[in-house]
Amino acid sequence: LQTIVDKTMYRPENRMTAIHYDATRRQLVTAATRPKAWPLRSWEARSGMCHSDSVACALYNPNFHQVVSGDHSSNVCVWEVETGKMRFRFGSAHGTAKITAMAFDKAHRRLITGAHDGTLKVWNF
Repeated sequence: LQTIVDKTMYRPENRMTAIHYDATRRQLVTAATRPKAWPLRSWEARSGMCHSDSVACALYNPNFHQVVSGDHSSNVCVWEVETGKMRFRFGSAHGTAKITAMAFDKAHRRLITGAHDGTLKVWNF
């Protein structure tokens, strides 16, 4: 997980409209009225692995400055934004069902996860 911050103030018509990952140069390219390249760094050696399958959802929690990600193997991981380190991991959050949706409540204190089998779960955050 890497956080990219662009402190440039944009006019509404300059909001990001396209995104592409350039595997050859290991960079993310974003575009509004002009492209901008973002070099990527690997944190795997420091943060460890969490997801063993495709990540379906990722959410930012502004209360705790953390990102929560959920994958198709039903793992939910909580990451520190500043360091990229994994803080928590919940395995088999929905048993063997794939996580397909996640959201926070309005206060960002509860995480709601949804799975391919139609189940919803609410987690205190």
